[in-house]
Amino acid sequence: MGVSTDNTDFTEADLNSLVLLAAVLAIIIGKGKTSDELNVIGNFLSTLGTALTVLGSTSKANDDQTPPTSKQVCGNDIQQQIDQLRIQIDQLNNKINNDDSYYPKK
Repeated sequence: MGVSTDNTDFTEADLNSLVLLAAVLAIIIGKGKTSDELNVIGNFLSTLGTALTVLGSTSKANDDQTPPTSKQVCGNDIQQQIDQLRIQIDQLNNKINNDDSYYPKK
């Protein structure tokens, strides 16, 4: 079983169906959960979505550029990873500072 490199599955999907699927999954996942549990799950999924968006935009930006030398690739990749991690850390810090319900009550 190989990994498919076909990227048309989500780009050609009906957007209304994706919204409906997201709503149904939210209802299923949220059933029987406390508000604290829902906040933790929601924050995790938001962070996951942000990370996927960053990866997608980085891939698109890299596709649009001419191929650099191997030393440039290594240095650029490391710098991009550092920049992405800083963005994610800032976003998590903002969530923690702005949302007291991020941590379960003791």
